[in-house]
Amino acid sequence: FSFHVKYPEIIEDFFGTELANNLKNQGRQADLMVANNVLAHVPNINDFVRGFSILLNENGEEVNLYDFYGKTIILDFSTMWCYYCQQAAYDIKETLELFENDDIVYITILIENWTGDVPSQTDIIDWTTQFNLTSPVLAGSKEEIIDPTMEEGFDVSSWPVFFFIDKEMMMNNYIRGYNQEMINTAIANAL
Repeated sequence: FSFHVKYPEIIEDFFGTELANNLKNQGRQADLMVANNVLAHVPNINDFVRGFSILLNENGEEVNLYDFYGKTIILDFSTMWCYYCQQAAYDIKETLELFENDDIVYITILIENWTGDVPSQTDIIDWTTQFNLTSPVLAGSKEEIIDPTMEEGFDVSSWPVFFFIDKEMMMNNYIRGYNQEMINTAIANAL
């Protein structure tokens, strides 16, 4: 696992709260972090999420996975080359504005770049810039994230796929393909 702290320095180490607190104590903070092969190599997902939050939270406050409890979470699994994934990205801002009075968290997880490889940090920055996104965009490897049994990953067999997690942290629904009206309905049902 690696992440960029400041160009060109790259720190390669197991990531969690210990490393995040060490970096924070050195006065470091991340503006963007990219992780690959996350699900297969994280023994404690809550520690991993808290670590990200320590470095990404502008106030330096620790946040854990259950800080999303009470919020509706949308996971958007997309690829950069997919036309409908791009359409979904164009509509993220509209979706967030439509539900601005509701507590929702929208996270895009890019699985492949334009050439079918795992997206790089530059790819993530390009995607975020191209679609003027303010919601989190992460990179993920299909070998590590996709699992049709959903025992150790997500059942993603087409692009995009949306998973909706309700306020009780339970998977509420999923949609294969892109249809903004269906997404809005799924979000409303998960609220």
